[in-house]
Amino acid sequence: MVVIDEAILVDRTLWRDPLATASRVVVPILAWMLGYAALLLFVVRRQIVPRLPLQEKKRRDPVALAGVENTTVSFINSIVQSCIVVSLWLAHLLGFSGLFCGYVELFVCSFLGYNLYDLIAGLVVADGAVFRREPGLLVHHVIVISSLALSLVEPYAMYYQVIATLCEVNSIFLHGRFIVRQCDPSSSLYVAYERPLNVMQYATYLTWRLGSSLYLAPTGLTHGQLTGNQFWGVLSVGLLTINIVYLYLLVKGDLKQRGWSTYMRKVVE
Repeated sequence: MVVIDEAILVDRTLWRDPLATASRVVVPILAWMLGYAALLLFVVRRQIVPRLPLQEKKRRDPVALAGVENTTVSFINSIVQSCIVVSLWLAHLLGFSGLFCGYVELFVCSFLGYNLYDLIAGLVVADGAVFRREPGLLVHHVIVISSLALSLVEPYAMYYQVIATLCEVNSIFLHGRFIVRQCDPSSSLYVAYERPLNVMQYATYLTWRLGSSLYLAPTGLTHGQLTGNQFWGVLSVGLLTINIVYLYLLVKGDLKQRGWSTYMRKVVE
């Protein structure tokens, strides 16, 4: 069923006034981008990462170290965005439309600011080594940035964007697991948190990430048929496809790391 609630539609008249557009959209996006850059340079790089019990080879490798630093920023962002988006989602479900309308646009600007920062950081570090190694991650960024930009232009997409961003609950455990796995396996941090984070990563992936994209894909396509605008439908199907492929890669990587692929090959032989 397509949800088009008049209470969640943002006033589009702001696009008729360039100054209003700058003050309500452009300035907040730039502010969030600069905020995340400052978080990386002055907090994560100087205070947090130096205190992590990283493996020596990771600490000596500039690319690996930059990956840990940027993932730490992503980890903090996921906590912030999860709190915001779950609150907005519950506010809408409970009928607090005023709270939803008051903060949904600010949420979209903040998340768009983070994704633009993360895209630039990924392209700058080691000449885009992260995206060359994982091209699907670049496709994911393009889809997310496109959907966020669409929701600022088309008010109906605001509600869908909130649903799509519920996946950030999973990102907390996804990023946390990555950071812990860069640490020394004998460290107390690794021993205490690697397994619980791994379990929660898969549990939240199947519920918050895959569940939300499974809802959005048919909803977006149905909305496109009713309105003649299939852009959101294409984006939602693309997001679902990326999430399914990435789940396969996660499982494959974990099985390989734990030696299951070698074991099964021996069993077959």
